[in-house]
Amino acid sequence: MKAMNTIKKFGYKILRKFGIVGKEYQLLPSNFPVANINTTFNQIGKLNPRVTHPTEYVVLGVLASITKQNILEVGCYLGYSSCIMASAISSDRKIFSVDRFEIPKNWSKKTSDNWIFKNYSQIEWATKNRNALGFESKITFVESDSKSYAAELRNMRDRPKFDLIFIDGDHSYEGCLSDMKDYMPMLEEGGYLVMHDYNSPLHPGVAKAVDEIIQSDISFKCLYLVQSLIVIIKEHPKS
Repeated sequence: MKAMNTIKKFGYKILRKFGIVGKEYQLLPSNFPVANINTTFNQIGKLNPRVTHPTEYVVLGVLASITKQNILEVGCYLGYSSCIMASAISSDRKIFSVDRFEIPKNWSKKTSDNWIFKNYSQIEWATKNRNALGFESKITFVESDSKSYAAELRNMRDRPKFDLIFIDGDHSYEGCLSDMKDYMPMLEEGGYLVMHDYNSPLHPGVAKAVDEIIQSDISFKCLYLVQSLIVIIKEHPKS
């Protein structure tokens, strides 16, 4: 119930920011799958995720729900955000989550995720959770660096259409700038670009890259910042 109330509360707030619901009629769209997201939200919460705030998961769920086409995720770590978005989309839509998936079984570092890697590699754990939640047909994990996958997508004759792109990969200025330049042209007009760790003091290169790109391209407009997620829309060209 607590998770459900959290989702509704922040869902209303986010949708109002988008202008989808007015202040007087705080109703989620009829297709907003609160029950599905709630189940996934609770399951992931039990795993003690350390890199994404619960309200950021709600933002991703709302954006996945209000978009219509496929979703591209650059950097998915253990696939938790992938699953949140998958719980909000219909079965005919796909999420392509690209990551190097380099962390092996028995990897050890001083993080709260050590218990996972005692028994699983990064890709094994991501796959295990995706399958346990029934999202095999919705989520495709792509083992690749982002630069190579961008080149692969550009060369596809029938490239998937994306109206939501979530970038949470290389957090250096150079890496973030490269990912934005590679993937922003693939975003459909009216679609959303979401960047993680925009205001993180640990990753100042993200804000530097985002600010530089947005200031140079008037077709992209920043909508709002929730925790460390900055949401950007690719506007339709003015007639």
